[in-house]
Amino acid sequence: MRAWDAGPSPAHFKPFFIMDWLEDLGVKELNTGTLLKDGKELPKQKQRRMSRVSSKPPLGKSKERHEANMKFGSVEEAVSAARLWSKEGRKKTKQGKYIGSLRCHKKALCVHKALYGDTHPEVAESYTNIGLTLERLNRIEEAALQFQLAYQTRKDLYGVLHLDTAISAQYLAKALQKAGRLEESVTRYKESTEIKRAVLGRSHLSVALSLLSLGGVCC
Repeated sequence: MRAWDAGPSPAHFKPFFIMDWLEDLGVKELNTGTLLKDGKELPKQKQRRMSRVSSKPPLGKSKERHEANMKFGSVEEAVSAARLWSKEGRKKTKQGKYIGSLRCHKKALCVHKALYGDTHPEVAESYTNIGLTLERLNRIEEAALQFQLAYQTRKDLYGVLHLDTAISAQYLAKALQKAGRLEESVTRYKESTEIKRAVLGRSHLSVALSLLSLGGVCC
């Protein structure tokens, strides 16, 4: 008899497709005995089907993506778990639990990179979330590194003339300013301002706010 046919799982047993570090998260939608989706237990038939994933990477998929597939049972479950971690990270930030928030966002990043590779909007968003949390912990240099990664990822995705690139440049500029790296900060503030001016027009409020931020560094 296979483990997943034996009825309800004992507390010490967890299916092979659940990552060990799921236990540390404490999100009620996920537990160590049963894989959940949208707060509901998956049908036994689907759990059995997911447990029979091939040990060879599917054609056209990366090794990392396949590993995520193996650990969670399906790509859809991995995506769902990453969303839950991101949501829990934002919740913990609002509660002032920044260490817990940082851990959640890092786990979301790991899954996003396994699923999509290094260049994807979700990866950039995870870098940004980690950077914002590190800022709240006053770990400014580490935050600047995460914002740099988010900025470069969005630049690779969208090119220079895109609002998401401008936003990442502004986050990076702010962190560099806090770190005392003023010349670099000015460069990024100028870039962010010019992108917004090109995309939104010279009279847009966001352009004016960027100019105020730039002036705060130059003065």
